[in-house]
Amino acid sequence: MVLSLGADVLPEYKLQAPRIHKWTVLHYSPFKAVWDWLILLLVIYTAILTPYSAAFLLSDEEDASTQSCIYSCSPLNVVDLIVDIMFIIDILINFRTTYVNANDEVGGSS
Repeated sequence: MVLSLGADVLPEYKLQAPRIHKWTVLHYSPFKAVWDWLILLLVIYTAILTPYSAAFLLSDEEDASTQSCIYSCSPLNVVDLIVDIMFIIDILINFRTTYVNANDEVGGSS
């Protein structure tokens, strides 16, 4: 049996044009799928690097020069800041993403 994405296998809500705001992201759009994979990779990065940096990179006695430095001293700090910003953007995108209710209708934020 060959899998196809024809009208016979797609859920009904994917066949109808939802009435949503132009800034709302469809939960089944290619953008949302790629975004979710990117966030998954960032979560795996965080899950691996946070314990590693806590165990091996943090020291009890830091130099006075690095204490005054916020995010410009270590490239790892810059990457962590970017990951944090991506997680905040993910929260905002999820607030603007559609969902399927109990009646198989696409709902979204208004």
